[in-house]
Amino acid sequence: MTRKIFKSLILIGSIIFISSTIADDSSFYLGISGGSAQVEGETVQEFGVLPGQSLNDDTDSYGVYAGYKLNDYFGFELEYMDLDDARKTYSLDPDVVYIVAPNDTITTNIQGIKLSSLFEYPFTDGFGIYGKLGVARVTMENDLFIGAAGPGQNLSAYSSDDSEVEIIYGAGLRFELVDRLNLKIEWEKFNANSPTQTATPNLETDVDVTLIGIKLDYLF
Repeated sequence: MTRKIFKSLILIGSIIFISSTIADDSSFYLGISGGSAQVEGETVQEFGVLPGQSLNDDTDSYGVYAGYKLNDYFGFELEYMDLDDARKTYSLDPDVVYIVAPNDTITTNIQGIKLSSLFEYPFTDGFGIYGKLGVARVTMENDLFIGAAGPGQNLSAYSSDDSEVEIIYGAGLRFELVDRLNLKIEWEKFNANSPTQTATPNLETDVDVTLIGIKLDYLF
C-alpha cells in the first residue's frame, strides 16, 4: 500500500511539473481538499458473517489536486484522495446468524488517483457552477479483526487489497474569494470494489462512495 501511495504522489508531481511548464498566467492551479465521505455497501466474509450485512459509515476525506483550464468553460483536474477507515462492527442480533463470535470488525480504507473533465458555467467572474466526469484508479484495503478475544482484544485475522478503474462524476459551486483564490463546494460519487480473494476466508467488498467536501485552489 505504501508503495502505491508513493507512486501516486510521483505521478501527481510529474503532472504538476509538466503542466506548469506549459500553463499561461491564468490557466494552471493547485489546491487542497477536505470533507466527509459516506461509504455504503456490502462486505461479505465467506467463513464468518453471512452475506447481506451492510457497511455504512461516515469518514473523513483528504486530497491534493492540480488543474488546467483550457478556457472559462472547460478544463481538466488530477487529484489524489485518501479516506480514513470506514468501519463495521457486527453486533449480536437475534435476526442474524453467526458462524463465528459477534463483534467481528471489518475496516475498509480507500485511496485513489482521479482524472476528471470539468464543465463550468461562469455566471460572473467570481461565481460559477460546474459538473465533472472522469475515471479513478481506486485502491481498497480490507482488514478483518476477530472479536472472539473479547472487547478491546480483537485479533487481526485477514487483510486484502485490490485496485480497479472506476467511473466518477460530480458537481460543484465555485466562489472567487480574492483574486485567483477559489473556494469550491463539491459533491462526488463513485463505486469501489474489491473482488473475492483466492485466500481463505474470502472477503469481498462492494461499496458506493459519496464525497461532500470543500476545495481551495490558487490560479497561477
